[in-house]
Amino acid sequence: MRCHYLLIAAAAAALITASSNQAFAQEQEKQEAEGLAVEAMAGYVARYGAVVDHYGAVGVAARWYVSPRVSFGPELAFMIGRRRARELTLTGSMVVDFPRPEAAPFFVVSLGGSRFSDNYGGGGFVVHDAVLLLGGGVRVPLREGWYVAPEASIGGVGRARVVVKIGRRR
Repeated sequence: MRCHYLLIAAAAAALITASSNQAFAQEQEKQEAEGLAVEAMAGYVARYGAVVDHYGAVGVAARWYVSPRVSFGPELAFMIGRRRARELTLTGSMVVDFPRPEAAPFFVVSLGGSRFSDNYGGGGFVVHDAVLLLGGGVRVPLREGWYVAPEASIGGVGRARVVVKIGRRR
């Protein structure tokens, strides 16, 4: 008879443990889904057409997680090229993470617009373009929510970009 009580107690303990682990996992997933990531970036951009123009780039971004894997947010980048070539780009990005304990790969799609200006032969001009970037990278955790994320992307209007982002997720 005591054996039945022990089995019932063990089954009850297993059920309580399993349900509390599930509740903990759901709560952790909910917290991850509500997170915010803020990033700073620096890197290289090539605009290619008849010739390839080279740019240094700096920027900032913020992303809000709508699920543990998917986040959305704006990115603002400023690029400086030769002569007086400048470009300011504002995009909205969707990032899909593939979580891993050490280095987490991710895929990014960005859509927005840019303002390009340059000065040829004493006369300046300004061009506004649509921007579409597709790319990915690897997010490597550092400590206490900080990470570094090298990223490469290509896009319409003849553009290739390689940047390194440093960010923090809360």
